[in-house]
Amino acid sequence: AGKGHTIEVAGLAMSADGQVAASVCSALDADQRSAGLELIAWSCESGAALGKCVVPRPVEEDDRPSCLCVSPTGDMAVVCSDTARLFLLGLLPPTAEPLWVKEAAHEDRIVCCQWLNTDTFATGGEDGFIRMWSVKRRECISAISVHEDGVFCMCFAADNRRVLSGGHFEPPKWTNLESESCLCVLRSGDESTCSSKVGGLSLSADATRAVTCSWDSHLRIWALPSGRLLRTIEHLSDWVTKGFGAVCADCDSGRLGFVVSYAWDQQIHLWDFCDLADTEAERCETPLAVHCKSEKCIWKLATLQCDVPLVRLATPRAWPMPGVQQAASAAVRRSLAFSDEEGGVHFFHVTGAVGGW
Repeated sequence: AGKGHTIEVAGLAMSADGQVAASVCSALDADQRSAGLELIAWSCESGAALGKCVVPRPVEEDDRPSCLCVSPTGDMAVVCSDTARLFLLGLLPPTAEPLWVKEAAHEDRIVCCQWLNTDTFATGGEDGFIRMWSVKRRECISAISVHEDGVFCMCFAADNRRVLSGGHFEPPKWTNLESESCLCVLRSGDESTCSSKVGGLSLSADATRAVTCSWDSHLRIWALPSGRLLRTIEHLSDWVTKGFGAVCADCDSGRLGFVVSYAWDQQIHLWDFCDLADTEAERCETPLAVHCKSEKCIWKLATLQCDVPLVRLATPRAWPMPGVQQAASAAVRRSLAFSDEEGGVHFFHVTGAVGGW
């Protein structure tokens, strides 16, 4: 664990190989006003800081970071702000002079971002748009409105053409950006605000399964592109609005395998949902819903109790299951990074044939 920030981290992300991570928060002046962006690069293996910088900003601009993404090679980062600006920064080492600053990247606050390939990253904002940006051309190359009340989180498929996104108070949508068409909407049957509000989501490598974490404290597994609900794990935590998310770990075939989830209650859970990867799982008449502490909840492999509340999660984009061949060929380190409420960043490495910690 590293305690590099003095206040809570606003963005946390990782390189494609799981070796380098970055975190960002506001740099406060003596009067506790936001005077810049504090960026730290980390080694995921040692947990040591590789470098730190502060990007100075005028106090009157009140630029507060809202999200962060890291390039696949780990040499650059994009920091987005709640003033709808985006900053392209060097990461190895972190550089205080931005490579590019885009004013008014969205019409409202930018909430989430994801790096897609060496030249392209995407942003989602409270204006309801997902925008894709070219690093080389320094311009927006596509924009599509996907949610009326704003984009809260998003996860792109490996083809970078389809995206699963969660609205502020809308159920998640599975969208084809090329055709600008909604492929399906993930509806649980309970249209309450808490069930619709998704704090985190993830996709299997083949984009046939989705995992969502909602403010009703439920983890749900979905089939794509049908949008069918396959399984609900209920009441993972009483504390989910501060931090609740999950990531899929994929088999050699790219199908759904393990899932790692976390919540603000200081717990990390490892799940085995391999039984839901087959098409037979989609033929069940009703989705199976079980309480996470019930004896019927047989899919939990392990629970790790931490000593701090967990707020944000970062992993490599492709996160193979332990023991599969694609992990060795792609040289992906199975790293997990979490941030806490006090500015700390904590690193884990999942190893072993069945995911030992």
